[in-house]
Amino acid sequence: MTIKKTLLCPLLIISCLVSGCNSSSSGQKAVSDYSGTWDVRYNFTTDDCGLALEGLLGFVDQHFIVQDGGIISFESQGGLLSSDSARIDSSGALQVEDIQEGDLFGDGSFCSFRVGVSYQDAFDNTATSLFDYTLGCNDGFECSSQAVGQSRRQPV
Repeated sequence: MTIKKTLLCPLLIISCLVSGCNSSSSGQKAVSDYSGTWDVRYNFTTDDCGLALEGLLGFVDQHFIVQDGGIISFESQGGLLSSDSARIDSSGALQVEDIQEGDLFGDGSFCSFRVGVSYQDAFDNTATSLFDYTLGCNDGFECSSQAVGQSRRQPV
């Protein structure tokens, strides 16, 4: 993925602000297999990187997850993240990240770019999803953007 500092991630800025609401976990079954298509609506809690379009506070995305035991593939329709190395942590949360380092902008600066998504508090076909985007360069440029959203798995 080519990233320009002035347009950090144009594929990320999809559209639409819709706030999600957390659901109660009482009486619901915890998710152990995340396989499926998940629709997520994110609201930025921090946007130092300027990822949101003017007037919008969030974005929507769709995640395709395939889980076969401990092998988990994750792909974001919006191009945010694609990985065959997602994992389930000790709390049962799904964690996926991509880290790129080097002269990412072709300007001679060494930069480290990380994008991560996690699914927490997953019950039945809903989960809280966290999005984390950080960029730091040895020329002093740094930014961080985080968003939280409610994810819903589409029926099979």
